[in-house]
Amino acid sequence: INVALEKSIPMGERYRFVIRGESFNLFNHPQRPGPDTGFTSPTFGQLPKTQLNFPRLIQFAAKFYF
Repeated sequence: INVALEKSIPMGERYRFVIRGESFNLFNHPQRPGPDTGFTSPTFGQLPKTQLNFPRLIQFAAKFYF
């Protein structure tokens, strides 16, 4: 789940201040590749322990428009 929140604060008629927060992989769920399909493999039908995703990332930003 990716989430972005933004709040725009007007400062008069001309100026504006924007605060933004973003989160990627919010709940830090692992994304694993498909199960092993080799019939002779000892790990047949099991999911590998490696992950294909990136860890939880959170970033904040602020902008001042004039």
